[in-house]
Amino acid sequence: LTLLEVMQREARFLDFVQESLDDYDDSQVGAAVREIHRGCHDVLGRLFELRPVLDVEEGASFEVTANHSAARVRLSGRVRDERPLSGQVMHSGWRASKCELPSWTGAKEDSQVVAPAEVEVS
Repeated sequence: LTLLEVMQREARFLDFVQESLDDYDDSQVGAAVREIHRGCHDVLGRLFELRPVLDVEEGASFEVTANHSAARVRLSGRVRDERPLSGQVMHSGWRASKCELPSWTGAKEDSQVVAPAEVEVS
């Protein structure tokens, strides 16, 4: 929940995802997405320092050895039981080189609030 709270506070992520886009044209959505993308990118970079799992270009050849980790490399296509296998990197994956989520410091009854309601006083 803490991650959702930070993504909402700094990038309005939940507002964007929870709102129907049916009434907006592509240019309106595109304009909003740039700001949301920037905010989400900054939050994820600050809290997790995301890095590629494989330090190779997408499209490059890659050899899968017998001791490969299924958590690090997902195989697709004509997968066989024998190793090594040779393939093409379709996506380099993501790993977090750190995880620094802020701790909850509020009241217990408020711990499930991801984004507070906003009231403008006149």
